[in-house]
Amino acid sequence: GLDVVAYCAKDPSGRVAYGPELREYGARFKALLDVKVLGTQPHELGEPIRIGVRSRQTSSEDVRLD
Repeated sequence: GLDVVAYCAKDPSGRVAYGPELREYGARFKALLDVKVLGTQPHELGEPIRIGVRSRQTSSEDVRLD
């Protein structure tokens, strides 16, 4: 039931193309360092919020978002 528009952009080329790839290598290294070496624990930012999902069988009145 979504009305969407998409755009297919060209892949970057040249020196610009290597920036995101290098950033991903650094992010993976930091993630391994956090988990395996430093033992970093996840940070809780508050109470979890439950989000209801509306299925095709329910009407908007049947859905509760707590």
